[in-house]
Amino acid sequence: MDWTLVGVNAITALTSVVVMVGVWALKLAWDKIPASIVLFATPVLGIAVNFGLSYLASHPPQSLLVAAAAGLFATVLREWWSTLATKGLSGPVSVTKLGL
Repeated sequence: MDWTLVGVNAITALTSVVVMVGVWALKLAWDKIPASIVLFATPVLGIAVNFGLSYLASHPPQSLLVAAAAGLFATVLREWWSTLATKGLSGPVSVTKLGL
């Protein structure tokens, strides 16, 4: 049995669930994050993402599992970005059942 293929299929199947939970966690935590932390953490996070993208551009993943995980991470980042872009930095969180 090829466990790499099983891992890739699991990541592919769970991507939508992980993204939904990631966006939910961001919405839940956003009001609790002090503005001073956001101010100083944003450049550090930007540098880390830029480093990761540069690394992946010059060292393509040799494993399908790593590529699937990178795709999952990129999808979560994109959804976080679109959530922040639509809500703004100080916009209210949408109220839904269970906060999802």
